[in-house]
Amino acid sequence: MSGFKHGDAATVSLANKLNYKISFFQVPSNAEVSFKSMLTNFSDNFASTWDRKDVYGRMDPIQVFQGTRRSINLAWDIVSGDSYEGRENMRKISILMNMLYPSYEGDGGKAGLINTAPVFKIKFLNLITDSGNKKGKAGASAKTAGLVGTVDGFTFSPDLQYGFHGTPDAMNETVEGISRTAKKDQLSIYPKVINMSCTFHVTHTHQLGWTTSGKPRSAGFPYDVRMDENIPKSSFEAGMRGIYKARDEADAVRGAALLKLDKAFEELAEQVESGALSEGAASRLELERAMAEAGQPDSRYSDPSFKSFLEDETKGQSDWQEYMTKVNTRGRKRGNAVLKAYDEAASKKMDAKLKKWLDRRK
Repeated sequence: MSGFKHGDAATVSLANKLNYKISFFQVPSNAEVSFKSMLTNFSDNFASTWDRKDVYGRMDPIQVFQGTRRSINLAWDIVSGDSYEGRENMRKISILMNMLYPSYEGDGGKAGLINTAPVFKIKFLNLITDSGNKKGKAGASAKTAGLVGTVDGFTFSPDLQYGFHGTPDAMNETVEGISRTAKKDQLSIYPKVINMSCTFHVTHTHQLGWTTSGKPRSAGFPYDVRMDENIPKSSFEAGMRGIYKARDEADAVRGAALLKLDKAFEELAEQVESGALSEGAASRLELERAMAEAGQPDSRYSDPSFKSFLEDETKGQSDWQEYMTKVNTRGRKRGNAVLKAYDEAASKKMDAKLKKWLDRRK
């Protein structure tokens, strides 16, 4: 069966590439027809039947299980964007309506014996599918993986508020003296919107229920999702876990840097108490601010005489915030690379200033 070729590009692409379509297959005739899946109603009904008998003297009836029946109520719209799609839709509906009739013995004639009843297969992605069929993927055809059953009938109801299309202009042209369209069809009309509906009674062709050991006989029934399937967490959640992990590791790195600064501050405090600091040196609080703004200096830079070049390191904190932003947005790998680059740049900058300071001391 060929794909869709009429209508807007979006609906044609959805139907052809993603199989967003409702397909009907009649087993006796091998005929198949599909419509774009513009669903307006879908209900899947499972009803168990019990034979309940009241017995004298017993408050509750004796219940004997008979079976579980499944029926699907389906409704969809058939929409045509132009007269060509309108006529194509009517052609498909004609095939669908003829599927309600049986096949007869012989190739013609007014009378005949019914050979095969009009049994259907219907397929709509994984919501209407033969879940027991190993080839029954969501994109398989109705013939291959359709759900077997019977249809009570189809309701054809044009939505009159949207009007009708006329016969396509190109079909009224005459080619070599022969009209492409029968004269009676030139005045035909085709509804722009058609409401279709049906009730489908399912006849399952695979095993149902449970084994005595408690295992399902058809694990993917009814919507092709296995009951024992281990569904992974979403990629978004996995990504967020990575971000949180990177954030925690960054916090640990930051904590280690703060401990390093605290140790440097303690050494400075000891020098202040011992009188080892030169006259005019800044107070301990000023040195803390300068050291913090410098980022992550090595302990060898703890001499207070470095205040003159530590005070201009005001970008330390903003650089750290930029690093944290990159960790949260690009993940652990990128964040670690930024941190390494920052540390290397800060170390080189500090070494250059140290050399400059030593040169001035000579």
